[in-house]
Amino acid sequence: MLCQGFEELASFASLAARQALRTVESLRVVLACLLVAAVRALRQRGTPPAAGTAAARAVVPADEALDGAWRTGR
Repeated sequence: MLCQGFEELASFASLAARQALRTVESLRVVLACLLVAAVRALRQRGTPPAAGTAAARAVVPADEALDGAWRTGR
């Protein structure tokens, strides 16, 4: 940016860092919603994911956590 013939050196790194943090927080919520939807779809279908796969490593703990949350009312 030029002001009276001098170039200003303005760093927007702090603004970008704050926006990145907000984006990551939002992404965590979206991914959690997708994981809940996947667990519910697998429950309705009645078939668990194949053992040892990435899906099993993500879905099985989420399934157990959702069961625990449902039982305790959280």
